[in-house]
Amino acid sequence: MMRRPLRIARAGLVVAIVAPLTWVACSGSSPSDAALDLCRDLVHLRATVELLIDPGLEMRVGEIREALEKLGPTSNTLGASVVTDRLQADFFRAEDGYRAAIDGVGDDETIVAARIDVAGHGTSLGAAYQAIVASLNCAQLLSGAA
Repeated sequence: MMRRPLRIARAGLVVAIVAPLTWVACSGSSPSDAALDLCRDLVHLRATVELLIDPGLEMRVGEIREALEKLGPTSNTLGASVVTDRLQADFFRAEDGYRAAIDGVGDDETIVAARIDVAGHGTSLGAAYQAIVASLNCAQLLSGAA
């Protein structure tokens, strides 16, 4: 009886390893398709990133948190994408730094009232975003997809 749980555990491990590989192999998604999808996501996030680059002193921390949350799905996509590890790390570091700057501050507080300096984080996030867009050559990819 002790062997049955081991078989189930092994079967679960095999499924956990093989299923994602099968999905990738059968999805028909090429690196250029992945880049095109990511570019579309990035274009949709442009206004959000611009807001985070320069949020204005009277913006409430809750609004910044909401903007950062909008980055979540695209940030998850970056981790399994055609973007280089260095560019991913730059983006994640900037996003994490921004989150750390507002950690513990109430949603109703304004940036100026809470005396939070987010300028450096916004600049880093904007630079990382632009570097990813440029590395993927999104302008060309999107013009060819139209």
